[in-house]
Amino acid sequence: MASGRKAGKYNNSALRKTAEGLIARGAPEKLASLTSDDIAELVQELEVHQVELELQNEELREAQVELQESRDAYASLFDFAPVGYLILDRDYRVTNINFTARKILDADRMKVIKAPLSRFVNREDWDHFYHYMKKPYQKTSPAYTFELRMFTDKRIPFDAHLIMEPLYNTEGTTSSYRIALLDVTERKKADEELRKYRDDLEQQVVNRTLELRDLANRLVDIQEKERASIGTELHDDIGQTLTYATLLIAQAIRRPEEKILRDAQKSVQEAMAKTRDLSHTLSPSILKSAGLSMALECMAGEFERNTGIKTEFTIDKIIDQVPDAVALAAYRITQEALTNVTRHAAASQVLVSAIRKGDKLSVVVADNGIGFDPSIQKRTTGLVGMRERVLALGGEFRIGPNGNQGTRLSAEFPLPPDVPSPDLL
Repeated sequence: MASGRKAGKYNNSALRKTAEGLIARGAPEKLASLTSDDIAELVQELEVHQVELELQNEELREAQVELQESRDAYASLFDFAPVGYLILDRDYRVTNINFTARKILDADRMKVIKAPLSRFVNREDWDHFYHYMKKPYQKTSPAYTFELRMFTDKRIPFDAHLIMEPLYNTEGTTSSYRIALLDVTERKKADEELRKYRDDLEQQVVNRTLELRDLANRLVDIQEKERASIGTELHDDIGQTLTYATLLIAQAIRRPEEKILRDAQKSVQEAMAKTRDLSHTLSPSILKSAGLSMALECMAGEFERNTGIKTEFTIDKIIDQVPDAVALAAYRITQEALTNVTRHAAASQVLVSAIRKGDKLSVVVADNGIGFDPSIQKRTTGLVGMRERVLALGGEFRIGPNGNQGTRLSAEFPLPPDVPSPDLL
């Protein structure tokens, strides 16, 4: 009965005949010589062996199932891994490829299997490819990493990053190669853009450094010229006026006359007015005494009287609340901008605006003159100085065309939180 079950289980007559032949050749005794007790003992032993074989057979089946599950899991992981994987034989032909690699190469599996990987490598990179494939491999070292220019099946080029590891047989010779394939085209583009951005930034730093150095030299030169001008004005103008007044007073002491005293008084008054103008030029005291709004209104009115250029202004009283450094910068920038209008614009109308915009002070000087040449922006000390004033306070400086005609200069300064908004005043 046991034999019948075995035959049914294996269903393999050839295997059964082989087993019967082995038993017949290996039997040293004849069954006729066995006693009933020997036969019973033999049957019992055979039944024990049968149970052992059935248990072993069950374990083998379970091991086969687990092995198949492991193979399926490996195949799934291999095929759907986010990295392209290929297996090459010793002749560098593809023996296996996963889904990601097929997607990178944009090719069907049948077009890749048994094809040499060099088919997808740029011909100019073949030497590089074979150099790494044939390179002696140290088992204690990591796999080789290199980059190539490759093509898809439709001959679309891409940049490839490969990680290659040779596999060895029992004799120690290379039997196959395991390769990880990544498309790094976008990464290399990003690296190139980053490199260009870094180079541009470094060049900007160099240009900025040279510009600031040039500005510093120009400012020193301007400072020396201003000092020389002030010295000349003090000596030649105010000094001469006071000297003339001194002579008149001395003459009046010797011969008192009303006309002489009046001439002396007039000379002293002229000297006082020139001193006041000079002091105002050096340090606009009106900022502290009347505030930024009044200082700009007076500047705009004086500019119109002195030049004949019609000047309109929009100035908020709220700007009187800005910090002193911002007020001085706004005043000087407006002063320099109006000076440039007089010298270069040939304008008939100017708009001066100083208003609060959110958390910023906005200063604008716009004219209807001949326009602005951007090529002179970096060569003009006045414009560079204005821009540096604004940037030093964390603001933004712009200059360009004013619509279809003229020039528009604007400066925006950030204001601290403690400056009240117009809604609260």
